Amino acid sequence: CVEKADLDISDIYLQPLAAGEVSVSKDERALGVALVDIGGSQTTISTFKDGSLESLKVAPVGGSHVTNDISVGLRVTQAEAERVKMEHGHAYIDDTSDEVLATVHPMGGHEPEEYSQQDLAHIIEPRMEEIFEIIAEELAGIGDIPGGVVLTGGTVMMPGTLELAR
Repeated sequence: CVEKADLDISDIYLQPLAAGEVSVSKDERALGVALVDIGGSQTTISTFKDGSLESLKVAPVGGSHVTNDISVGLRVTQAEAERVKMEHGHAYIDDTSDEVLATVHPMGGHEPEEYSQQDLAHIIEPRMEEIFEIIAEELAGIGDIPGGVVLTGGTVMMPGTLELAR
């Protein structure tokens, strides 16, 4: 695609290195930090120490799996599930409300239905918990991470994600 657009590539840069440059400070990279990027179809766990990338692990689960769970659970299209996740999703059941409602348009032209934020969290939290369990297992195998863990990616913007991660 790049060549067809008559563009030149000056260099190729590993995505975790690029994310580390913008998401993690130089001091954190020097001290030792883990960068967890929960992407669409995968979660990347990168560790930095002494200013350099030390390890890289990729887990084949990410935000699109949450979207798929909503799609199956509510019988809606992937596009509708993504919209519901981004606009009304919550990753931590304990912090949700039965009074906050989301209107959802099921497949097949059926009448719109309403689901509470808590209903949605009952679909979302188990998958997010699975993702964080995988992250915890990978980080446990790495050992001490003095600078802590930095979360990035679109999925971490969902309310309740940080609380669930903790």
